[in-house]
Amino acid sequence: MTPDAAALIAAALAPATRRAYRAAWADFAAWCAAEGRALPADAAARRAGAPRRR
Repeated sequence: MTPDAAALIAAALAPATRRAYRAAWADFAAWCAAEGRALPADAAARRAGAPRRR
């Protein structure tokens, strides 16, 4: 990957969006672990989903 391409990818998402995605993934991974579901999640786990953060 060229340095220019890497810079474009890095700038594609705002820092707040990256934080939100990171938090959502952490919640989903924790839910999968608590439910005994493996990652990558199968279709049933994705449909069931993790409870939403409030």
